[in-house]
Amino acid sequence: MIKKGHIVAIKGLGGFHLVCDAENSSAVKRLRARKHREEKPLALMARDMNCIRRFAHVNPEEEALLVSSSRPIVILRKKFPNSVSPEVAPRNRNFGVMLPYTPLHHLLLADAHLPALVMTSGNRAGEPICTDNDVALASLADIADLFLLHDREIIIGCDDAVRRSHDDRPLTLRNGRGLAPAALPLAMDCGHTMALGGNDKNTICLTRGRTAFLSQHIGDLDHFETMRRFRLAADHLRALLRVEPDLLVHDLHPDYPTTRFAQEQTELPTIAVQHHHAHAVSCMAEHNLAGPVLALTLDGSGFGPDHTIWGGEILRARLDGFDRLGHLAQTPMPGGEQAIREPWRMAAAFLQATHGDDLFTHLPPSLHGYRETGLPTLLAMIDKQINSPLTSSCGRLFDGVAAMLGLCARATFDGQGAMALEAVADPAETGLYTRVTRRNRDNILILDTAAIIRDLCADLRRGTATGIIAARFHATIAALFCAACREIGAETALKQVVCSGGVFQNALFTTLLTKQLEADGFTVYTHRQAPPNDGGLALGQAVAGRAMHRIKS
Repeated sequence: MIKKGHIVAIKGLGGFHLVCDAENSSAVKRLRARKHREEKPLALMARDMNCIRRFAHVNPEEEALLVSSSRPIVILRKKFPNSVSPEVAPRNRNFGVMLPYTPLHHLLLADAHLPALVMTSGNRAGEPICTDNDVALASLADIADLFLLHDREIIIGCDDAVRRSHDDRPLTLRNGRGLAPAALPLAMDCGHTMALGGNDKNTICLTRGRTAFLSQHIGDLDHFETMRRFRLAADHLRALLRVEPDLLVHDLHPDYPTTRFAQEQTELPTIAVQHHHAHAVSCMAEHNLAGPVLALTLDGSGFGPDHTIWGGEILRARLDGFDRLGHLAQTPMPGGEQAIREPWRMAAAFLQATHGDDLFTHLPPSLHGYRETGLPTLLAMIDKQINSPLTSSCGRLFDGVAAMLGLCARATFDGQGAMALEAVADPAETGLYTRVTRRNRDNILILDTAAIIRDLCADLRRGTATGIIAARFHATIAALFCAACREIGAETALKQVVCSGGVFQNALFTTLLTKQLEADGFTVYTHRQAPPNDGGLALGQAVAGRAMHRIKS
């Protein structure tokens, strides 16, 4: 049936997969349409290493990850030409590939005589992976043409882990099957602490003395069913480790479901940890650093103590606290969370902040369609400060630039704009845009974006190739943060830099930044075991929360 182009829901080890022939574009398109997954890359499962080498480049470190006992999805660079449908990972230089990890997979791939199958999570958009036969039959009925079931109960759902090799070392992007609960040694005794993670890419962390256990990826907690899975995972982790926590740690955001969950547990003390402090401590904990260190915490969003949205931060971080020493210039985020789903809004906000009333003169072709319908309303929202919170987010900056270049005006998955921007960047380009920093009234270093946007718009008017502009933007942001670290490092005598947040999933940016910092004499620490995105947040919460609690008590 798979060879005939049908979609099959197959019950596996940690949940269901939706499976089709990876070379059949019609089948892949149909799967995308039914699952409402427009462009997000789909995972592949290949029969063996020889099959993988037909369509992807594999270095020794990547092969070691692929054949490891955890059998994760590994991010690999595409070979061209290849026989895999372009619908599997459109506008992307990479595939996510894994090898069979159950006898059923081996049998299926041997009988199909196909080099690879699409093997994506069996769920509806926004919901957790299906684990129960009856639920799958109901939930996936309009996606799958047929079902392959077994009668072994799956107690706790577990998505496939996702890893990549970066600088010849493994980097975890999603904790999951084969890795979770990941045991990480700690330098300090954290007692019995349970950290509840963030709202997106949620994981839970439970400590037992000098060991932290990071749960599998649970998902985004906006959906009722995912929140139910979160509660099950919390109970399961306690039972599995035979640990009853005596401290609950949650994000500073007052409206997160995890904050409300913590407040419901009235028998336990709770403590809130700011989002980017948790990111910093997550990386510090991996490397047994107590601080103070310089921390670059670059991501999409996090609730700041000043009630603005942070995400492009330079912190002086300790386990028990932090000081904000620098950040990207703040820009309105028109529509709030709607600006995450519609990056053209961020493009307009950055253009307005740069060009003011002259915005329409500098409007790139990608935004001409919004000239009459969307832009006047959006600019009025910014002017009247209606649902336009200020943000210093590096992720939103990447989104805005991607929209300016016509790569992603509306996002269908998290990080789509930034991923597209990295994919098109010309590796041969070394040019830079203007970089400006200034001090505000509180002597915090502000990394200005207006000069960058102004130069980028000039390139667009000249007709400069998209790949060159994307490369210059990556190099400029890396150089801007490096210059800021030099200035702040000279003032504070700090020479250790930790890097955390979803932006550090971008291999191009991370490589550029790390090389420059190391050339300037800094020791740079990046994630390896815990994900740099919000999937690693709970680890930092646990360690920071315990350190803060000790000071309070």
